[in-house]
Amino acid sequence: MVAAWTSQSASDGKAPVRSVEEASASTGVAPRAVLADAGFPSEANLVAMEQVGVRAHVSLRREGKPAKGAAPKAEATMRMRRRLTTRSGRTKYARRTHLVEPAIGWLKKVVGFRQFSLRGAAKVAGEFKLACMALNIRRLHPRMEWTLATA
Repeated sequence: MVAAWTSQSASDGKAPVRSVEEASASTGVAPRAVLADAGFPSEANLVAMEQVGVRAHVSLRREGKPAKGAAPKAEATMRMRRRLTTRSGRTKYARRTHLVEPAIGWLKKVVGFRQFSLRGAAKVAGEFKLACMALNIRRLHPRMEWTLATA
């Protein structure tokens, strides 16, 4: 993981833009691409990523579900729909399930991180970054024996 952050907002609708900002801050380089699921296809998100030069592949519908309603009228959304209907766009978006979802599973299963122990926004943010750092160390050293101490 190159970016990890927490929020007190119930809605994570701005997550793709924030993730781009966090990844840029931690690596010193803006990401060239973003893969995001159907929770994030707002016109504002798509426009914001285009403005910083990020090539996004954001699902406009839930996987396996047919699109409902009329075709989008917003320009960035129309461009995204065209991008996702190409063979290249479908192939790139398909990588999302192999890149994003395993990290969440690893945090739970391998690192043992299922809930926060601390309270307060700053402490929760620190605890989450520590769990993500443990995940990164585990990925760098896959043969290490890992045992979690429980209190």
